[in-house]
Amino acid sequence: LKPETVGSVNPNYRVRALILEPDEVTIQGPHEALEEIETLSTTPIPLEDLNRDTSLTVTPLLSDLPPGLIVTPREIRATITVEERRLEETFSGLTRDALIKGGGRATGLKLVPEQVEVSVSWPSARQRAITASDLKVQVTVDPEELAKSQSLNLPLVVVAPTGVGITGIKPSSVTVFRAESQPSPSNGAAPNTSSHLPSVTGTIGTE
Repeated sequence: LKPETVGSVNPNYRVRALILEPDEVTIQGPHEALEEIETLSTTPIPLEDLNRDTSLTVTPLLSDLPPGLIVTPREIRATITVEERRLEETFSGLTRDALIKGGGRATGLKLVPEQVEVSVSWPSARQRAITASDLKVQVTVDPEELAKSQSLNLPLVVVAPTGVGITGIKPSSVTVFRAESQPSPSNGAAPNTSSHLPSVTGTIGTE
């Protein structure tokens, strides 16, 4: 059974699936008449300006058949699933500088690798396309943990405008370490790694 559609969905959407239940029918009649049948379609399924999932009842298009045939069942449920059309873009080389925020400013941190590639998608209905300046690549660093291990491998997080999906981050993590080791106190005391040190957020700049 072939679904027959008329019209087009909303330009910002596309048909993801069109399912007929059942998707086949039984035709009874003279052998000579049955031999003439090549395909059988449904009555028209309207798609005009469709922007949401919907279902409706259609029937086999009996006018396509020779007279005197019996078709069962006569009611077919057509379910149309639509999805937003989305635009995609990949931005390379987003990272250059490390800015610390959220718990004070820190200096002397290095993030490796320095280059990050981010892939995003957004609804085609969005009035303005996404640019690199709309994206912020962030990594959260705990200074106390960094002081203990000298370096940390941490996941990257991309902050994007509402409705924008992050489809890929390469690499997905970075290694953070202090560019220069802190000198040991002259009196031989252990370096101060107080647990009261705040967590900070390092932002890899997009400029």
